[in-house]
Amino acid sequence: MNGNDSAVFIPSSEQKDYKSCGKTVGSGAGTAVRLGNTPLYSFSKAQRPSVYVNGTYYLYDGRLINGRYRVTDKKSKANKKPLFFYAAGWIDGDAVL
Repeated sequence: MNGNDSAVFIPSSEQKDYKSCGKTVGSGAGTAVRLGNTPLYSFSKAQRPSVYVNGTYYLYDGRLINGRYRVTDKKSKANKKPLFFYAAGWIDGDAVL
């Protein structure tokens, strides 16, 4: 991420269903993250991002794999199968710290 990129957890005070900031980062599916100009990769080991995204995304399953998390664009899609249909892509792990 460069100096213009940002990603933060949405505080629980803003939305009752969201996890709050801090140590709960990888706590699980459906955790909301607000992304700003954040690279989205097509797979966990991709060298280059497919696109840069903005807005609220949700951890698909909360699992850190190869330094990245899967995300989805709707909380209702978290942990749904088949994975390739519901996961939007991968973001760098440091984007959610």
